[in-house]
Amino acid sequence: MKELWDKSALREGIMRFIMLGVAASTLSIFQASAQEWHEADAAISDMRVSTVVSPSSDAPVTVGIGETVLHVRNRADYNIWVLDEDGRIGALWGKRTIPAGTQIYPMDTKAEFKACVRPDGSGGCFIDDDGDGAFDRWSEDQSQIFFKIKAEKRPKYGKAAGQTDSDFEYIIRFSGADGDTLRFSYREFKSDFARDAFTEELVVPREEFPQMIRIKGHNITVEDVSGMGITYRLTQ
Repeated sequence: MKELWDKSALREGIMRFIMLGVAASTLSIFQASAQEWHEADAAISDMRVSTVVSPSSDAPVTVGIGETVLHVRNRADYNIWVLDEDGRIGALWGKRTIPAGTQIYPMDTKAEFKACVRPDGSGGCFIDDDGDGAFDRWSEDQSQIFFKIKAEKRPKYGKAAGQTDSDFEYIIRFSGADGDTLRFSYREFKSDFARDAFTEELVVPREEFPQMIRIKGHNITVEDVSGMGITYRLTQ
């Protein structure tokens, strides 16, 4: 299915409700915010917010000085309404086709389902009178008269999956080690730009390996430090 909806506009709306979390309690706040937004805007449904951590497994990883040990961001998975088949609207010489895959926005209605191509109720609208997943009537605008669609030309509609990443993330990098300490840097990023007020240099006492350390809510087992860098695994 072609993805023809405006992803940038959709991303902007979703980002209002995504904040960065470092613990499970914060994730529950994301989910609550997503649910509140879902109730306020039916254009997006079944939103699920999750925290994406890289590396994603507990297999040993080796990184050099200045390289990323941990990368954390949040991701929203959701569903939107789309046309599953081409929809034809207009009369006589004004006929036009709304392609399959086009996002449609639900509108208030007494019918089973009503949706338009644009959120303001313009661009072409459809009504499903009996809720069977195919539209029965069309109009150029939700405020205008709706015309019946021939049975064999009724376009089907449904939900399509979408996904977007938060523009807010944080990265922990290995800064080096000596006989007594392990050093890391912590950076927060907003829209790929580092936030100066949220930059830290972290120093951890060095112990016999394997050594368990905890940084920003994440348990890391350090297996070894050598000229190649730090070998570690993420312990959930």
